[in-house]
Amino acid sequence: MLMNTGSRTEKILRTQTTDIKPAYFGFFMHLGIMAIVGKRNIYINGEENIPLPERSVIVAPTHHRPVSDVLVTGYAVRKHKHINFIAKEELAEIPLLGRLIFKKLGAISVNRENPKSDTLRKSLYVLDNGGWLGIFPQGTSDTSGEISEIKSGPAKIAVRKNALILPMSLITDPRSSRLRPDVHINIGTVLDPRSEQYMSLSRQGKEESLNSQLREDLINLQRETLQAIPTY
Repeated sequence: MLMNTGSRTEKILRTQTTDIKPAYFGFFMHLGIMAIVGKRNIYINGEENIPLPERSVIVAPTHHRPVSDVLVTGYAVRKHKHINFIAKEELAEIPLLGRLIFKKLGAISVNRENPKSDTLRKSLYVLDNGGWLGIFPQGTSDTSGEISEIKSGPAKIAVRKNALILPMSLITDPRSSRLRPDVHINIGTVLDPRSEQYMSLSRQGKEESLNSQLREDLINLQRETLQAIPTY
C-alpha cells in the first residue's frame, strides 16, 4: 500500500496511480482479459524470471496492440504485483476500456507529443513506494515486428531509482482468431543497475549500457517466441 502523508499532491497521486486492492485488481484484470483476448488463449514462458516483490520493478514489454498489451502484461504478473502503466492519454477516450485502464488499473496518462513532468513525478512516486511501473520501451505500438530502437526512459528511471527492469516479449499469432487471438508471452531475466557489470560506469554509462542490453534482450525474447510458436 502506498503511503499517504496528507499532502494535496500525494492525495492526487493516490487517487490516480496507486495500487488497487489485489481482489479488485484481479477482478478488473480478468474482465479486461476476457473482453480483449480470452484467458485460455494466453501462453506464458519464463514466469520463473518474475522477481519477488521486494524491490521496485519497471516492466518493459514489446508493444504491438495499444489496449490488449496493457491487459496481457498485467495478467502475466498478476500473481506477483499490480502494474501502474504509462499509457497514452488517447486510450481514455475508448468507452469502458479507457475507464478500466486509467481508473481501475491505475495507469498514468502521457501526452506523447508534449510529455509533462507530472507523468514523471507520478512514475517516480510509484517506484518510491515499492510499486511496479509499466513502460513500453518502443514508445508506441509497432506491428512491423521489428525493434529498431527503443526509448531511453526505462533505463534512465531504473538508474535513478535503482529499480529492476523486467524485459518481456508479447507476440500475437496472426493465424489465430482475430476476436480471441493467441498471445505468446516470453519473460526474460531482470536487468539490475546495481549489478557488478554496471558498478564502474558513470550514470550516463549505466543508462546507455542498460538501454542497449534491454533492446538486445527484447530482440532475443521476440526471436525465441517466434521460433517457439507451433506451425500448423
